[in-house]
Amino acid sequence: MKLHITTTKWVIMDKQRTVIAKGSPRNRHLVSLDDAKDKKRILFYNSQGMARNGYSTGFYTFGLPKDWDEYKLEPVEVEMIIQEK
Repeated sequence: MKLHITTTKWVIMDKQRTVIAKGSPRNRHLVSLDDAKDKKRILFYNSQGMARNGYSTGFYTFGLPKDWDEYKLEPVEVEMIIQEK
């Protein structure tokens, strides 16, 4: 039997779906989806509220890069599939 896991997660993207939040929770970057050379990990969140806090309130906004203000960010629900080949 092959491994097959499906789960729902949340990510931070802009409304036009051109950039996604990558990096680590303390070192976040907005990266273009067209950037094939980027090797940073996608930041996944367990809930919509946690994803929203990742760019909007309290401690999480301290030190955010200024370019985050240029985008209209929102939490986006995604489906993650882990499947054995």
